[in-house]
Amino acid sequence: MALKNQIDALRDPDFRAEVSALKNLNETYGAKGSVRIDVFENIRNEIVCIYDIKTGKSVLRGSRAAELAAKAFKGLPSARQIIVIETRPSR
Repeated sequence: MALKNQIDALRDPDFRAEVSALKNLNETYGAKGSVRIDVFENIRNEIVCIYDIKTGKSVLRGSRAAELAAKAFKGLPSARQIIVIETRPSR
């Protein structure tokens, strides 16, 4: 939640936290059938980075990375490249 608050405070529409994606990237949070993207960054409408935050022993599986990328592409079909990154907080 602290990370979401920090990202929200930036008020940057191309850098958002806790994005729920169903048909586009502006769906209601937690809508049935949606996929939650932890952190979404759109760089110049060409490259989309999805940061999947993991704690403990959980890992980002290939099928989950593909699902996140597919939802992001539906919401931003002009993207040339979608990068899904597993990230772990150090604190």
